[in-house]
Amino acid sequence: MNKKTLLIFIFFALAAGLFVAQPPSATAKKPDPSSLPHINPEIIRDRSVERTISEWFDIVQGDQVKMRYYYNRVDLNGDRDPEVIVLVVGDLVCGSGGCETLILQREENMYRVVSDISLMNTPIIVSPHRTNGWNDLLVKVKGDLSANDGILPGYYVALRFNGREYPSNPTLLKRYSGKLTGTVYLLDSQSPGSGIILE
Repeated sequence: MNKKTLLIFIFFALAAGLFVAQPPSATAKKPDPSSLPHINPEIIRDRSVERTISEWFDIVQGDQVKMRYYYNRVDLNGDRDPEVIVLVVGDLVCGSGGCETLILQREENMYRVVSDISLMNTPIIVSPHRTNGWNDLLVKVKGDLSANDGILPGYYVALRFNGREYPSNPTLLKRYSGKLTGTVYLLDSQSPGSGIILE
């Protein structure tokens, strides 16, 4: 084999190696919100938020001790009057896929429920991208059990405001394929003993 033939052989061998498909587990990088700026949940009880939770879920006296909540104030629509993102935790509002989250908007001395979102998991990423004037919310959908593939990994979806409300069920949305950007809220919520007990 002369020198020219040898060089051609090496070139094609290297080129073939570059195009060998790698398994997804070796090349795919899982989205990681831990590197984004984050805001811890509020720790001061908010009676107006609690009253809204109780009225919305029709909670009778005595049921409150079984529920707790986490919240952050975030200006989602750019009007400089922050909305409230509230994660409610308890047997009444949680299932295997997640818990209930309310988006509240202040109206005079009370709150109006803009959106009621089920099966939510934390953290909630408020994206800088807006749809119909409101920030998109990036949230993680829990993995599921498949008969053929075992436990499927979780994935992120984008909740986009439709002009009236955010989607009520994240599990019905397609996988979000963009880069995770924005500010993280309610990080490490739902841990035992944390949150504010609903009174």
